[in-house]
Parts: sequence; C-alpha cells; structure tokens
Amino acid sequence: MVVLVVRQVVSFAQVYTNGLFTVAKDPIAFHTQVSMGFGPLTRDNYGVVLGSIYQAFGASHLLGCEFSQIAMSLALIVMVELFFRVGLERGAPRLILIFGLLPSMLLNTSVTSREAFQVLFLLSFVLGILSLKQDGVTPTGVLVPAAGLMLGFSHQGFSLLIFILLPVSLLWLARTRPNVLMGGIFFFALIGVLFGGRIYSSLTRSSNVLSKLESGMGLEYIDGYQESVERSRTDFDATLDLSSVGSLMKTGPPVLLNYMFSPLPWQVQGYTDLYGFGESLVRFFLLVGALRMLKKSSGDHRSDLFLLFIMFALVELMWATGTSNWGTAFRHRTVAYGVLVVLGGPFFVRTKLEELEDGASTRPVKKSLRAQIRERRTRSGTRRATLGKKRRRTGQ
Repeated sequence: MVVLVVRQVVSFAQVYTNGLFTVAKDPIAFHTQVSMGFGPLTRDNYGVVLGSIYQAFGASHLLGCEFSQIAMSLALIVMVELFFRVGLERGAPRLILIFGLLPSMLLNTSVTSREAFQVLFLLSFVLGILSLKQDGVTPTGVLVPAAGLMLGFSHQGFSLLIFILLPVSLLWLARTRPNVLMGGIFFFALIGVLFGGRIYSSLTRSSNVLSKLESGMGLEYIDGYQESVERSRTDFDATLDLSSVGSLMKTGPPVLLNYMFSPLPWQVQGYTDLYGFGESLVRFFLLVGALRMLKKSSGDHRSDLFLLFIMFALVELMWATGTSNWGTAFRHRTVAYGVLVVLGGPFFVRTKLEELEDGASTRPVKKSLRAQIRERRTRSGTRRATLGKKRRRTGQ
C-alpha cells in the first residue's frame, strides 16, 4: 500500500507540475507525440498501444501515467509470487519496499514510459519459467510464451535477447522437467510453423537490431550505437569496441562496470550524482548478496537462483552495449532490478540460509513442547469462555 501511494504522488507531481526534473525526457516526449499524433515515438510499439488508449478514452497525461501504474501494480503481485517461489515469503514486505521505493524505479515507472511494462513482462517470464520447473505444466506456465512475446516487442534489444532467453530457459528445464522441455520445443515449433513468419517480420520492422543482423550489419550497428547517442556530462568513461575479440575483451568490462555502478565516487559532481552514487551502492550490495546466496545455497534452490542470475546478467549485458551515460542507465537498470532484489534480498532482510534451501521456509516450523502446551491451554481457555457465554445466553 505504501508503495502504491508514493507512486501515485509521483504521477500527480509529473502531471500537475512542470514535470519532475529528475525524470528523463522520453516520458514527456511519448505523451506529447502520441497525443498530437505525429513523431517517431508514435511508431514505437508502446507508442502505438498508448495511442490506442488515448483514442479510446481521450489524450490525458494522467491516463498515460495510470496505464503505467496498472502495469507496475501487476508487477508487484508477480514479485510477491516470486518471493514465495524462492522461499522469501517472510521477508516479502521489506523486499517489496526495497523494490518499489527505489527512487529511479518510482521516477521512471510512474510516468508514460515503457519501462513499467518491461519490468512486468520480464518478471512474468521469470515466474512462468520457475512455475514450469516447480509445478510442471500449469496455467502459470502460459506466461512464458506470452510474456516472452510481449517483452520482445517492448524494445528492439529485447527482440534479439528473447531468442537467447528462451533456449537458455528451456535447456535449464531439461534436467528436472524433460517432458516440459519436449512440450516446449513442440509448442514453439508449432507456433513457428503457423505464425513464425508474421511474428519475425513484425519484430524486424520494429527492431533495427534484428533488421541489421539480417543484413549482416549487426555488429557494426551495435558498435556505432553508443556513438550515435547525444553526448552529455554523464557520459561513461569507456566505449564498447567490437572491431575484434581483443578490443571486446579490453573495452567490455569497463563498459559493464560503468553501466552497473555509475556514477562512481570520482564522477560525483553534484547532489543528483550523490543520490545516484547511493543508488549504485544499493545495487552493489544486492549483487554481493546474490553472489553470496549462489555460493552458499544448494540443491534445487541453487538451481533456481542460478537461472535468475543468468537472466539478470543477460539483460544487463544487453543494456550495457547500448547505454552511453548513467542518466539513461538509471532508467534501463530498473527493468531487471526486480530480479536482482529476488537474488540479493536476503542480504538486506537477513533471512536464514537454512530456511531457503530446498523450500524449507515453506514448511511449518516445529514448535517446542512448552509452546505446544501453552497453545493448547489458550485454546481450551477460549473454548471454556465460549461455552460460558452460550450457557448465560440460554439461561437468559
């Protein structure tokens, strides 16, 4: 409830003031161009959907923000279910606050932006995969193809990444759910035969990455993408170079480091940067917590966390290749932040590792003999009091 209230305050402030100075230009540009009916953002898939909403109910900035609020409300529900899936139900209330009240999460998903939907689709995809692994084929498993498809259409980078996430996830299921793997291969093969051409052509039309890859210019496009972005004070100190394997090995780690944790201490030049450095510290400690959990966990729980970590790493690597400054990085890092909270949450809530392994936290805790006797006495006292009330009423 606290998260939802604060999110509404941010939306109202964005609509009924001159705009929050910490919010990127894209949300305002989306609303302006879509409401006027022209501009490059009207051809974006999110812009098309937002335009349909405006045509049906009227072009309202508040309506656009509430559209994002609906997506994030659903994302919060999915987050709670994920906490239960990995045995973090005891720390769920505190982890929801860590997830929902991160300033960049509030500022970038309470406005007219596609990040709110990317958060929802990615978390839903993760939940669907975990459901297939833990429960087999259930209605929740439908989230895998549905959320995967929506995620692919939400951004040109995801239109390529989803072709990596799906095979990785299905191969991960092979060890414990070979029948699900075979069913998934059959399902996607059937979808590919029936609708593959239309889906792929739609993805290539909305994704420069896929269209460039198809023409054999994919690496050149990715290599030059950072250079085509408008320069600013918050530019990273490193640029990705894909001209050779050696240059990739040399420039890749600095680019990833800058994307993950900028602004670094020596890059702080004002109060906004200082806040950004504080948020980077939160991400750093969550990442440390995630690595600690991966190291000390075991069994099925470790397998679940490992898949989540692979998904988180792939998403962040994708964003790092096309992000040139930490102002944009704040917005991009919100998409996989929920997965990072699930992974590193125990670092903050101090959940005992033993309670997490093999779903131990979902089993009832064995009470001591003294606690059992006290509980029985309380129950018998309640029964005697109830019987006494009934007898008095009968006597009256």
